[in-house]
Amino acid sequence: MNLLEDRVLVRNTTIAVVMLTCICGLLGYRFTTKTSLERERVRARTTLETIHQLQLAYHHEYGTYLSSDRGNTSDVLRWDDMPGKFQYVVLDHGDTYVAIAEADFDGDGDYEVWRVDPRHPDPVLVQSD
Repeated sequence: MNLLEDRVLVRNTTIAVVMLTCICGLLGYRFTTKTSLERERVRARTTLETIHQLQLAYHHEYGTYLSSDRGNTSDVLRWDDMPGKFQYVVLDHGDTYVAIAEADFDGDGDYEVWRVDPRHPDPVLVQSD
């Protein structure tokens, strides 16, 4: 090999490495960042998990569950003042409760609904939007 061939080989290798690095960086960014819709879902699941923990603690201390229908829950949790697109409703049924998060992302009247209750402490997707 002569000097010219060596320089061409180094240049081509450098270009290939730079292109590969850029592609890997873009793919890494794409698969590690969340869309706004994914962030909303994470927020809703986290909020429902928090509501579940609050319900367990409240039930352990008072023997009942909190409900968004009762007026006395505003000092514990503001159901209607949660951040994000999801709306939250918590219903108590004596010895159990149901916490629901729902949002209509595309405005077509169909709601995405997540739910948590004592039997299902991890949020469950009930209905997709």
